[in-house]
Amino acid sequence: MISRRIAAYFIDLALFTGVVFLSILVGGLITNSFTENLIVRVVITLPLFVVFVFITSGLLGVFFKGSIGKKFMDLKVTTTVGFVTAFRLLFRDLMKYTAYIPFLIGVYALLDNRIEHFDFFISTLKVSGALLLLLVIAQGYYFIKKSGMIGDQLFFTLVENDIPTATEYDDLLEFVDSKKTIKK
Repeated sequence: MISRRIAAYFIDLALFTGVVFLSILVGGLITNSFTENLIVRVVITLPLFVVFVFITSGLLGVFFKGSIGKKFMDLKVTTTVGFVTAFRLLFRDLMKYTAYIPFLIGVYALLDNRIEHFDFFISTLKVSGALLLLLVIAQGYYFIKKSGMIGDQLFFTLVENDIPTATEYDDLLEFVDSKKTIKK
């Protein structure tokens, strides 16, 4: 199941990046008519980003029983306490993509003015790399110590197979042995 979770993560990352570029595009269309100030453009684009992320991660997440990537990989998010809500799924996804936000702000500045903001883009790239490294180290440590995922523990959720008859095999030999017993 871990390979399907990783694939779902990259699908969601591509969707998250698409949402960022969509909010940059819509924010640019709105702000180009009245301002050239980068700060004003970011202040207008940021709420659009939050709305788009809430729609894709929160509302669609409740409908799909998890993120869109998990739906494509036949996984679902269940809860250990309470209900699966849009805000729970939203914050669960935002925790995963926090490391990419400085990089995407740098991309926004780079798209605004390539020459003036190139150094800013490089520094945001370094910050994102450091945050991603910290996230990977923390997740690796937590996985070794607790055999689980940080997001599942923080938000009281579990990721399960969405197909009721699916069986996960981590060991290929175990899978081959189960096929032999079924044929007999």
